[in-house]
This record gives sequence, C-alpha cells and structure tokens, in this order.
Amino acid sequence: MADLSSQVIAAYAKGRRDFSYCQMPAIRMSQYVLTEIDLWGCNLADAHLADVDFSGSNLRGADLQRANLRRSNFQGADLRGTCLRDTQIEDANFQDAIANHQTQFPKNFDPLQAGIHRLGPKATLIDCN
Repeated sequence: MADLSSQVIAAYAKGRRDFSYCQMPAIRMSQYVLTEIDLWGCNLADAHLADVDFSGSNLRGADLQRANLRRSNFQGADLRGTCLRDTQIEDANFQDAIANHQTQFPKNFDPLQAGIHRLGPKATLIDCN
C-alpha cells in the first residue's frame, strides 16, 4: 500500500482539493504544488512540508506546530486559527496571507513584516476577492 503522502498527492492530482480535518502528523511532502488545497483543521504537526506551494490554500485551524515549512509559499493563504508554534519557516513566503488573533506564530516572528494581514475578531471576508 502506498504511503499517505503518495495518496494525498495522487488524490490532489485527480482534482480533489478538500482534505479538511485529515490526520497527517509527521507526513513528508516536500517540493509539491498544492495550491488552493483545503486543509482546514488538519493535524500536520511535525510534518516535513519544505518547498511546498500552498498559495491560496485554506489552512484555517490547522495544527502545523514543529513542522518544517522552509521555503514554502503561503501567499494569499488563510491562516486564521492556525498553530505555527515552533515551526521552521525560514525563507517562507507569507505575502498577503490572512491571520487572526487565534493564529499562533513562532517566537520572534513578525507577521506584519512577513506581509500577513491580521483580521480583527469580527472581520468578515464575505464578497472579498
């Protein structure tokens, strides 16, 4: 049987985008293009996701603590409520990603300097492009 990362990549290649609430701790998926994937509420703790293109993706409420996210692209991604504690995010692109007061960032990381837009508690993105 194929490993979990191969199964995810194969399903994505066939057009599946909704992987919300999947349990994928410590998964190894590097150097893939996974734009606009829905990983809402997924457990990706300790995952190796270096060099992955997550642009435009939904990572809302995902657990990415201790994950390797080096050089990954999160441009325009939804990071509201996402746990990024203790992640390795060197050279990752967060330009125009969105976060909120529940998003947990690594120590010494400045979301505003990284280009992340912080939404207030009652902000809505309805009818936004």
